[in-house]
Amino acid sequence: MFRLSLSARIAFAQLAQMIVFFAAIIFILGSTSRLFDKTAFLSERLEPAVEKLNRIDEQLSSATALLESARQEDLRRADRMLVRNRPIRHIRTLATQEFPALAASPDIDRETAARLLSAADFFRTAPAPGTAAAMDSEVEIDGLRIKLTGAMQDPPKARIVALELAARLQAIRTSVRNASRHTAQVTTDARHELVSRRSTLWTSILAVSIGSLILSIVFLIAAIRSTRPIGDITLAVRRLAAGDLSHVKIRASRELEETADAINHLASTFRAQREAGAVEREREVRTERLAVVGRMASAVAHEIRNPLNSISLNIDLLADFMESPEHREGRGREVIATVQREIDRLNEITEDYLQFGRMPKAVIGPCNVTAVVKETCDFMAREMREGNVAVTIDAFDNTARVLSDEGQLRQALVNILRNSVEAMPEGGTISIRLSAVADGIELTIADTGQGIPDSQMARLFEPFATTKRNGTGLGLAFVQQVVTESGGKVRIESGQGKGTTVRITLARAA
Repeated sequence: MFRLSLSARIAFAQLAQMIVFFAAIIFILGSTSRLFDKTAFLSERLEPAVEKLNRIDEQLSSATALLESARQEDLRRADRMLVRNRPIRHIRTLATQEFPALAASPDIDRETAARLLSAADFFRTAPAPGTAAAMDSEVEIDGLRIKLTGAMQDPPKARIVALELAARLQAIRTSVRNASRHTAQVTTDARHELVSRRSTLWTSILAVSIGSLILSIVFLIAAIRSTRPIGDITLAVRRLAAGDLSHVKIRASRELEETADAINHLASTFRAQREAGAVEREREVRTERLAVVGRMASAVAHEIRNPLNSISLNIDLLADFMESPEHREGRGREVIATVQREIDRLNEITEDYLQFGRMPKAVIGPCNVTAVVKETCDFMAREMREGNVAVTIDAFDNTARVLSDEGQLRQALVNILRNSVEAMPEGGTISIRLSAVADGIELTIADTGQGIPDSQMARLFEPFATTKRNGTGLGLAFVQQVVTESGGKVRIESGQGKGTTVRITLARAA
């Protein structure tokens, strides 16, 4: 018995879904296009015709009112209005061209076309026996207008002609108003029909969408039933990704069994790579530990060598002074003071290494970053004053709070500010700015110091890397560790002779 393959079943289900959706889209697009055509006909052709009729009615009404006043100035104005606007000519254009064109439009039904033609009939029918139709009254109106112009010097006669012309215009205006009301009613009915069609369209779209959805669900269920074994394959792949290298056994179609065999082969390969990788990682860890121990031993030896040499030399001097009583008092105290300073230096170096190596786990919580900055500057005020360094603080909010360990953040700021002071031996300015950014609060510390050479920029946060004569290379490494544990970011911008700017971004506390 012939059976479709898994890929053929899935392709058939997808093809059926595509056919259903394309049919629904074609139906929706066709219905929407017809609705848009009807809307365009109403707004671009029918409604302008109604507006044109209303405008002709207003012109005839104004001319009639001026003629009935019988004042010479009004009569001249009425004459100019009729010459300039030519309302009768526009009526003829509507009756012979525009209304027939509207009725012949494919966007309307036969009933609407017949109603438009009946509106045009108002212009073709004489309003009273013995008078011309509105569309054929241009010659009559021009004759009365010329007659009125010739009678301007005879007011009584001019009044009679003006009233006759006004009566004729009033009769034409009646035809225009009838045609306007008829056309306006056609427009209103077309608008109501448009609303009804729009409602019907939305109902049809909803019905077609629901039908398409139901058919899609049916095809989807069929596809799911055909691809159910793929779920077992997916679970096996996830277990493999999670590190489970156990054997996979699946009874399904030929394609899925081959996939299961490939997964088992891949698991075997991963198992072998894992065993080899474990050995390699163990060797790398031992190598790295030895390298770190070597770098730290080298750094410690380098840092304590000079103080130890100084202490040894001064102890030798002290021994010489002890043998010479005449130098015992004054020079002995100087030597002892020098030894004490070097011992303090050794203690400071030891504390720096211990602080970096045994830094306690950060206690992250909300802290007022503006207060921390100001208090740290107050703490270092004497050091900055002795270095002839001025500090400015620009905080956008004195109550702004960030998430960090307050104590460690203070020490990080001390390290940064001390670096800035040491980079300005002749004095300078430190500008501190707090600003709100998209991902929290940014603390910017900029100095006018000597800057950092480009060759050192890549190693700024590397432990034991320093450009200072007596530096341990742990200050900025400590800063990076504090900021990273707080979930923030730190970056440094500098250049030789251009000063240094440190930017720290921390998450804002709620």
